[in-house]
Amino acid sequence: MTATLTAKYETDKKPSASVFFNRTIGQVKLSTSVKDVALGGSPSLQDVSFSLEKPDSFSVNYSANKNVTFKFMNSITVLTKAVNFTYTHEYPANRTVVDGTFPFDNGNKMTVNYGLGTGDCKVKYKYESGEKEKRQVVVEPSYDLMKDAWDLAVTGTFEDTDVIKATYATKSNVLGVQWSRKTRGKVNWSMKVSTSFNLAERQEHPKFMAETTLNYDI
Repeated sequence: MTATLTAKYETDKKPSASVFFNRTIGQVKLSTSVKDVALGGSPSLQDVSFSLEKPDSFSVNYSANKNVTFKFMNSITVLTKAVNFTYTHEYPANRTVVDGTFPFDNGNKMTVNYGLGTGDCKVKYKYESGEKEKRQVVVEPSYDLMKDAWDLAVTGTFEDTDVIKATYATKSNVLGVQWSRKTRGKVNWSMKVSTSFNLAERQEHPKFMAETTLNYDI
């Protein structure tokens, strides 16, 4: 079993903490989480969620607000390439989304996200350069057809410990910058610091968030 403790601070919210427990039984993973409980407060059943997952096959998630999400994954071969599909259904919202990912090669792939019955459609292209274990740059432009809006994310990984990510959303005109670091061992520790700026408004103080996480194998 793996236990994960995350403490979070955001400028516009109270400090909070989350706890996650994961246990693998055969090919199935069971997870329980208590999310974003204000420090100094007491968790309740409204903060608890559960999930059951078989990687690359299916998952069922129950959240505290009584929403249930079903996911089913499969793949087909097109032009000697494996195209991966994910079907997501939300209850009681009765919303179904289909994701299809087509890899052109090891460094290039395209993902299409489509909401059945809603007309929502997003297209994302991902380009990876370099080796993930050493230095890597990932560029991810995406386009939302319904909102007619472009987003862009650029991520740089250094020596598999430090990650710097910059994002820009054209619709909201928000620029975000994030830095994270992680260590490996029996007790894994990671820290993430991020800030965001609304370029369309004059902000005296940009939004700031700091988060630290501990993973421990019980």
